[in-house]
Amino acid sequence: MPATDESRPRLPPPSSCCKRCQSKPMKTLPRMRFPYFCAVCLLLGLGFAAQEIYSQDASALQQPIKLSGSEQTTVNMVLKCDVIFIGKVEEIGMPGLKSAGQSTYHGVRVRVSQLLKGSIDSPVLVSLRVTIGKRLQEVPPQIGKSYVFFVEKRPSENIARKLLDGTDVNIAKIKQLIATPPIGNANTFSADSRA
Repeated sequence: MPATDESRPRLPPPSSCCKRCQSKPMKTLPRMRFPYFCAVCLLLGLGFAAQEIYSQDASALQQPIKLSGSEQTTVNMVLKCDVIFIGKVEEIGMPGLKSAGQSTYHGVRVRVSQLLKGSIDSPVLVSLRVTIGKRLQEVPPQIGKSYVFFVEKRPSENIARKLLDGTDVNIAKIKQLIATPPIGNANTFSADSRA
């Protein structure tokens, strides 16, 4: 049997209200609960959404930093690039937009500290591409930090196809790859990591 307005409990009249408000019929208790229920649900939903966004940001901070060319394998870059060197970034250059989700940096000035393959002047100006999107978050190099640069020489510019941190471990791996390049297809070389 459906509940009628008479069977629903009524709120007591407010003590500090005027006579006009007291003369109006009071809303029933279940009808008054609905807006509060909606407000609580909305606040809980926003809280959970904010918590999810925060946890995604925190997990992104825990992922290793990816540099320019992080999708390229080190083995492929050792085989394809004309010059590989260790260098310290002196100036970041002019940022530009290549396409949606890709920034380019032209005129990145690098002081070469050690040549691993090929020849190049020091300091050298290189161009590089940084991909920024949902799938891949690369960062540009930092001024004053050393990196391993995999460079393709062109008549008009030097294009850095891949960057790695200039750590002793990375340098040792690259020197080994240069000394004994893989035989056959570079894509099937299993010892390579995308370091």
